[in-house]
Amino acid sequence: MATLCPSCNKFAGLEMQEPEVNEVNLNVDNTDLDSATVTYSVRIIRNSSCCGDEMKESSFDGDADVPENIIAKMKEIVAANADAEFDVEEGNADPLEEGGSRYKKSYFGFNLSVDITHDGQPVGSFDITDKVQASGMDDLV
Repeated sequence: MATLCPSCNKFAGLEMQEPEVNEVNLNVDNTDLDSATVTYSVRIIRNSSCCGDEMKESSFDGDADVPENIIAKMKEIVAANADAEFDVEEGNADPLEEGGSRYKKSYFGFNLSVDITHDGQPVGSFDITDKVQASGMDDLV
């Protein structure tokens, strides 16, 4: 859908930009590993195709449960060392575009790869995906 660009005052298509990952945190209690979650904050932006002005945005703030296979490995590590500490590292953050063909709604979002580590060694990784309907994005102009 074309939108009026504020810089050149022409109708411009919108282009998806790389997601901005603002925060990724691991919430874990070694006494209750079943409730391990990753908290995330990601912003997606669509720019005008002519001048690159930011036209629409959406922010995602949420929690994602750590998958069972990673929790099982974390439990093994905690069984050997009760004071074990785990960290989370963000991997690739890719833009997500779905739909948009005839009779289908358009969705925009992100796919974020997350790695759980212990003492710098990988424990496991998983993806967090979230999206919003195009009409639900906030206008910036």
